[in-house]
Amino acid sequence: MLSMDTLVAGLDVHKKTVVVVILQKGQPEQDHATGTFGTTQFGLQELTAFLRQHGVTQVALESTAQYWRPVWMA
Repeated sequence: MLSMDTLVAGLDVHKKTVVVVILQKGQPEQDHATGTFGTTQFGLQELTAFLRQHGVTQVALESTAQYWRPVWMA
């Protein structure tokens, strides 16, 4: 069960970018943080650090084709 202060992230994965929106469970109408990251190894490391920095514990991702695979592995 997620507590009311849990931060969750939604990732929209494209060929060259990953767009992330972090929401707080108790305030879904308000973005907690947003960002755009590259899909290179460096970009995915930045994305990982961003999610950790914000304390994200749950992630959902949307992608077409196989673009999600490197993001899932990171």
